[in-house]
Amino acid sequence: MNEKWEKARREIVAAELKYLKKRRTEREPVFRDKLDQAIPAGVKEKLENAFAKGFDLVFQKGNAVIEKTYSKEERAMAHRISVLDAGKDPAGALKKLDRNASAAGTRNLILSGVEGIGLGIPGIGIPDIPLFIGMLLKSVYEIAMVYGFPYEGERERIFILRVIRAALCRGERLREENRLVGEMIVGRKEQGVTLADETRKTADALSERLLYLKFVQGLPIVGVVGGAADIAVMKEVTTYASLIYKKRYLRKMWEEEGKNHET
Repeated sequence: MNEKWEKARREIVAAELKYLKKRRTEREPVFRDKLDQAIPAGVKEKLENAFAKGFDLVFQKGNAVIEKTYSKEERAMAHRISVLDAGKDPAGALKKLDRNASAAGTRNLILSGVEGIGLGIPGIGIPDIPLFIGMLLKSVYEIAMVYGFPYEGERERIFILRVIRAALCRGERLREENRLVGEMIVGRKEQGVTLADETRKTADALSERLLYLKFVQGLPIVGVVGGAADIAVMKEVTTYASLIYKKRYLRKMWEEEGKNHET
């Protein structure tokens, strides 16, 4: 990598290691038995199915609605300007990108809290879950655009699902999911990976995380999505997504610098 990007590379590597270290302990299994006893029979499976259907619905029909909340053209222009700035002042350009990503995450975190999405159990409200997922995806989409990446297409959707899933994990599960995300960043091809499978895995992780948060926060399981739990999930996802998309951006800049030196 060109010398002007070396400091940024070291910093993102350190930030990723710090993130993994902070979350190296898998806390959930300590509560797993009690959690299983506290949740009515069939609720977790019902919630997993609802989240899987929610992702499918938002991917198929929700992007058009989400895109009405921002201008893709303006975001693309802002990123192009940042790339031009990066040629003159990489550190300054990165700080601006970081601020924009942080602002997007904060904006959507506030919106998520205002929504106050609530679900009753049993009888999970399916229409409410796509709304929560829409907010979650909107947050990731905006962070992706800040760093100049698309979110359309099957591969990008798989990448986003893995980012969300990794953000919800701890310990060895996080290290494995983070490895899979990293392999996608460097362009490694995988066999047998399907959007349907990745959707189901992420839906399972999301439902488990929300139920776990409700349990440890001592909140009644009458609003699985809403309040403290969904805000906590949104915060976890936007924090990790900002780290990963910045890492992906630096990888892209490194590759482009290499091509420029070859020509």
